[in-house]
Amino acid sequence: MSTHHSVQLKAFFERVTTDKHLQERLYETKELSEVEDIGRELGFNITSAEIIKAQAHRILASPENELDLLAAGKKPQTVAQWGRGGSGFLERSGFWLTQLLCTGNKVDPQNAALSKFLILLEKDNALQKKIKTKHTFNDLINKTAALGCKFSLYALIRYQTTVITQVDDSIACKVAAGDLSL
Repeated sequence: MSTHHSVQLKAFFERVTTDKHLQERLYETKELSEVEDIGRELGFNITSAEIIKAQAHRILASPENELDLLAAGKKPQTVAQWGRGGSGFLERSGFWLTQLLCTGNKVDPQNAALSKFLILLEKDNALQKKIKTKHTFNDLINKTAALGCKFSLYALIRYQTTVITQVDDSIACKVAAGDLSL
């Protein structure tokens, strides 16, 4: 999938980089769909699907030290994470991992241990319930390790963000809005 962003989204990002007040407003939004509303209020024709996919692409291009911050639920230096107090779609990572499995998007995680875990997760409702409660990627990795499923934190983050980049825009909008009915 291309990282090509609309002219409107690029212009919005440029505005954000120069406007500290706007950055603060975006950081405090509860859902990414509110970022879309703020953008439209400022005259930008952007969608929450574009925003969440752009965030995912930036995460995919991030160095591991930035991913460590994201995994711990902290704000990285180079990745704009808006919505949910700066956590974006990374908050409630266990919940979103289980929900994104339901979208039908089959993304090769390029990691054998993660692949096995995802197959198990798809089939095991009790495991899904345990995983859904994990808020950060670190929590999720610790839980999966305790279950005997060991894979890289980076593989998990990259898998989830890759799925976000490839889902249909209607699903991306639901994730951006925190819609629990995927």
